[in-house]
Amino acid sequence: MPVKMLTTSAIKMQLGIEPNGFVQRYAVHRVRVHADKYVPFDKGTLAKTVTETPHSLIYNQEYAAIVYEGMRKGKKLRIHTDKHQLATTEWDKEMWRNEGNDIINEIQRLFKRWLNGRRNKIIKV
Repeated sequence: MPVKMLTTSAIKMQLGIEPNGFVQRYAVHRVRVHADKYVPFDKGTLAKTVTETPHSLIYNQEYAAIVYEGMRKGKKLRIHTDKHQLATTEWDKEMWRNEGNDIINEIQRLFKRWLNGRRNKIIKV
């Protein structure tokens, strides 16, 4: 009796773990949520105009790179923390140091819940 096998890419797609799949998009979203309180905040424009792509966050303001690097014309910027107390330059790195394990756990919980709901549907050809 012949056995039909799904390709690796088909299995990855069903699991949502292919590049740009739902697990990756969820991970990007969770990074955005966690990173928000680390983004310098004056009027909130920088934090409110971020775009989520399947693989990255894009801060759309012209000045985003200047704030991220913390330098303007060779001078160090002063990051105000009165509205976002954890605000800093390179906010993604600081957030990951502090909350990266939380994000990993969130992704694992989501994936386990999703996989449990699809257990009998995944390997059907």
